[in-house]
Amino acid sequence: MPPANDRLPGRFAYGLGTFADGGAQEARSAVAAARRAFHSTAWSRDRHRRAAALHELADRLEHRKEELITLLARENRKVLAEAALEVEGTIPKLRYHAGLALTDHGRAGEVRPGMYSMTLREAAGVAAVIVPWNSPVILSARSFAPALTAGCTVVMEMPAQTGLVNGVLSEIVADTPSLYPGVFNVFTESGNAGAPELVSSSDVDVVSYTGSTAVGRVIMEQAAPTLKTLFSTLMTYLMMPTVTLVLRRWLYATTSAAREGPPR
Repeated sequence: MPPANDRLPGRFAYGLGTFADGGAQEARSAVAAARRAFHSTAWSRDRHRRAAALHELADRLEHRKEELITLLARENRKVLAEAALEVEGTIPKLRYHAGLALTDHGRAGEVRPGMYSMTLREAAGVAAVIVPWNSPVILSARSFAPALTAGCTVVMEMPAQTGLVNGVLSEIVADTPSLYPGVFNVFTESGNAGAPELVSSSDVDVVSYTGSTAVGRVIMEQAAPTLKTLFSTLMTYLMMPTVTLVLRRWLYATTSAAREGPPR
């Protein structure tokens, strides 16, 4: 829906266009679609399809990069060189993860005579990605690319300050043929109703968040009852410099099994 008086609800951009403003219902629908896709398609088991999808995303992003650079500069008021650096830097990240999807492997070892341990990597499930406004293209890819590589399905909440950039990214996702319906879901919101739905939902297994430490603490508290894995970059703003705290968790659920006899 169009924002009031044709103004994007951000701190920079005015009169550039309109966007679909989502919320809690869009978040619930996206999570339901992602959960269905995770269980009803071969996405988590077909690494070749995942690699193809990431290459296709990179191809389509490259095809529309000039449009994205211009929109990013207008909405975020970045200079064109900085906007170009962000968009063009995202393309090789997607191609890197496409290659990574084909090289993932587990481990097996003899932990003691006659006993063997096997460690297998399996997709965790539905990954929620909460994207900041300041670098929405590259920071979204930093989270959704490894999630897709691992075989997770994705729900991505985008900031209203870059509503038009988000629209182009959504069109790129929709135009990627190797993505099963429901594997990659995107919505934009100007309020604060959709993100809490993602964090608290029992159907979301992983949360990726970039933003303030204060909000990061709230996310950790809301995610705790459902024992979610968190991948977060929390920024504490000091006088100088900016301190970045990184908490890393793999987007894989690791299962181990020990049994007698050689591994089959």
